[in-house]
This record gives sequence, C-alpha cells and structure tokens, in this order.
Amino acid sequence: MLMIQMNEIILPGLGFAPSPTIHINTARNYLKELGYTYAKVKKGIYIDGHERKDVVVYRKIFLEQMSEFE
Repeated sequence: MLMIQMNEIILPGLGFAPSPTIHINTARNYLKELGYTYAKVKKGIYIDGHERKDVVVYRKIFLEQMSEFE
C-alpha cells in the first residue's frame, strides 16, 4: 500500500520517477514521519484499545446478540 502511494502520488508529485522497490529503511523513515512507531507487542492478542469505552460497549452488544443463538 505504501509502495503504491509512493509510486502513484508522492514521487511524481516531487518530480521523481516511480521505483519498483524502496529500501526497508526508507519505508521505516517515511512511516516514522507519518507518526507511526515501532514496538514489540508484549500483551498477547489485545493490542488495539480493547478496553476503550466504545469497544467495551460494542462487545457487550455483540455478546448479547450472540447469546440469542445458543
């Protein structure tokens, strides 16, 4: 996805020719500039805000609906 954006939007916009590949360090630098961070996930499967209020509410509704099928 990043490569598509690079070749179709970013590089032509800067006046550069598209490239079939970019170096992994270049991709990491771009992602860092976009606000992404690298970290090892140490908490198992719950990594994306599973305790957020909206997620908890959604899960409660989902489980109530699923219990109707039991």
